Amino acid sequence: MTEFRARILAALDAPLGGPLARVVRAAAGTAIVVEMDEPDRTGIALAELVGALARSGVPRGRQLVLLTGTGGGDGGEAARALRSALGVPVFRHEEPGAAFVAGRLADGTPVELDDELREAEDVIVAGLFAAAEHDGVRGGPAAIWPGLAPRAARETLARELAVLERGARPLAAYERSLAAASVAPPGFALLWSAHEPPEVVAGEAREAFTRAVARGWIDARLDARRSALLD
Repeated sequence: MTEFRARILAALDAPLGGPLARVVRAAAGTAIVVEMDEPDRTGIALAELVGALARSGVPRGRQLVLLTGTGGGDGGEAARALRSALGVPVFRHEEPGAAFVAGRLADGTPVELDDELREAEDVIVAGLFAAAEHDGVRGGPAAIWPGLAPRAARETLARELAVLERGARPLAAYERSLAAASVAPPGFALLWSAHEPPEVVAGEAREAFTRAVARGWIDARLDARRSALLD
């Protein structure tokens, strides 16, 4: 994990779009949304991100972590362990739980999100960003929606993706999630790929998502085409 920590630190030291302090407002109530699919790496990344935020003017008392996914087994236990390690409030997205309508998609679909996000002044996405066998994509904007959405919204998205060819699902899911996340847009993202060793991208969220997708993180065919062009 030493190499992974070094990659996280390097990405945070030179983020896309400029320093963290330029994207996240000092002393703003900041919610870090993260999927717990890789608990060990997630713990390392969160420790460095929380520390970087504190140095940038967002005290730990103004930060909270909101967990989606079920990586590591018991999500409640994961939240307690992170709370102790990070020194910031850590909440697990509960299903069912309180939610609010943050906005609507162009087709009228309501974008419901976990109530913990309602009061956040700034939002950060962290975690693995990769294709998912059944869900299309996990992490990135999907950590916000459908990650923080009620079960009904996730089930609706799953039905929409099921009619597509398997290879088309990741990009379709990404585009849907990106549109939904735009109603509660994250300002910053700290992401890593499923490659070994993982690539790490940090910076202004939309630019970080775009960079990761262009590198083929959620579609290996894109990565193959990029490699062919470089060769």
